[in-house]
Amino acid sequence: MEEGSTDPFLIRSPHIEGPIVMKPRTFDIGAIPSPYKETIRRELEALKKRENVLAVGLTGSIVRGDIWIGSDLDIEIILKGDQPIRVVLTEQQISADYVYISESHVEDLNPDTVPVYDPKGIMRKTLEGLDEKRVLKEIYERARYDTELARRNLEKARSVLDAEPYSALCFTHLGGMY
Repeated sequence: MEEGSTDPFLIRSPHIEGPIVMKPRTFDIGAIPSPYKETIRRELEALKKRENVLAVGLTGSIVRGDIWIGSDLDIEIILKGDQPIRVVLTEQQISADYVYISESHVEDLNPDTVPVYDPKGIMRKTLEGLDEKRVLKEIYERARYDTELARRNLEKARSVLDAEPYSALCFTHLGGMY
């Protein structure tokens, strides 16, 4: 916690002065391994053809650079209009999770989103304008939730292994951690 602050979410390096600027990262689709690269390009081209799509971004393991064999695509799409957030999960060779956010709810955009199609700059402007304290609080809450989920999955895996040492069921619980 910053000296003199009562806000537990305000953690700052002593080398940073002033507010943290939320600056969207850039992303090179060409640097991703196959078949992820081809899947992203295909999905992006299909989304760009839709008249109601204002912007498309990626988030998750792909943009963090920690791709593993079970990685999926996490795609955030800003749509024209005013509709509730909608999540669509797909199962295919490379699964894709689509989060559709209307332009009237762009403040709900995941702060880790990296714009890959943003012709009017709506996604970039939204990410740059995110409230620092809210983002830090959400990151803290997500980390706390993920840690608790991992602890529970490890407990389940341990209880399965205690009961049946050669059971593959423990891997199901460990797999839930990712």
